[in-house]
Amino acid sequence: MSQRVIVLFTCLMVVTETRAECERPSVGGNRILIEEPTNFPSGYEAKFKCATGYKPVNPTSSSVITCNGTQWTVLQLECKKKSCGSLGEIPNGMYIYSDGLQFGSTATAECKVGYKLVGDNTRNCFSDGWSGRNPVCEVVKCTKPPHIKNGELEDLIKEEYEYGEAVTYTCEYDFTPFGSLTISCSDDGTFQPSPPECLNVTCSEPDIQNGNRVQGAPPPYRYKQFVEYQCNSGYKMEGAGYLTCEEKGWNPPPPKCRPIATTKPKPRPSPGTLETIPGGYGSPRPPTTGPPTTTPPSSGSGLKLAFGLGIPILLATVVLVFFIKKRASRNERTLKVSTKNEDAEY
Repeated sequence: MSQRVIVLFTCLMVVTETRAECERPSVGGNRILIEEPTNFPSGYEAKFKCATGYKPVNPTSSSVITCNGTQWTVLQLECKKKSCGSLGEIPNGMYIYSDGLQFGSTATAECKVGYKLVGDNTRNCFSDGWSGRNPVCEVVKCTKPPHIKNGELEDLIKEEYEYGEAVTYTCEYDFTPFGSLTISCSDDGTFQPSPPECLNVTCSEPDIQNGNRVQGAPPPYRYKQFVEYQCNSGYKMEGAGYLTCEEKGWNPPPPKCRPIATTKPKPRPSPGTLETIPGGYGSPRPPTTGPPTTTPPSSGSGLKLAFGLGIPILLATVVLVFFIKKRASRNERTLKVSTKNEDAEY
């Protein structure tokens, strides 16, 4: 009986040990399993490596894990992105990186103003380094500058000009330049700005009736010359009197001298003429050449005259009476004094 139990127990141990295994390991972190068996029995060692574009953080770290029954040991391998390093400098240009110098980044080449790129403008950071080759930045060049009428270049003409080189024009005698006399080779391979125009600009003498020139030279008038006009006495100016000769003629346009309006007094009608009365008809006005008539003074006028003369007379009378009374009083006092003296003598 005991032997049967021992045999049964031994069989169970074998079956249990045979069935023990681990699930497929999943570690992530850009670490991938090197081999892919159908199962992972206990004691199996799984080996890992870093994904493409990544490398071990610590080269001495273990990249193997072991299945113990149904559990895996801890993986020590850690991975990080590879670096492609700097691409260096491009003469007259530079690189712009999308994600630094690490795996997966893109470097875009750009040239300075006045230079053009020759070659591929992008390079990619792969697991084995940067793709492609460095491009070249070549200076922009312009062909001969354009010819202009009635003018020429001051310098000797070359077959081509590099970016930034300038040329200068000059106009023939009696011709005026309109625009920039100096143009230069620009970054698009053309000369900028547009070359100037050489024009023979003249203005005719302004025709200003009843006016005269007070400033400025006599004709002919050339570009930017000026004149100033004023109107004669009895006229006023409409417009500006100061004129400048421009490309399209006088600026502003010549003024006009208009007569100043005057108001004359209304003439009086002569004797015997027809005088118009507002709201009525004209009627003959009789002549006024007869002898003058004397108008007798009215009673009111006589009263005013008498009143005006009476007041001074009345005042004179009052004053006269006052002096007479005063004189009489003085004589009376003198008479009394004399009488007293006579009585004393007796």
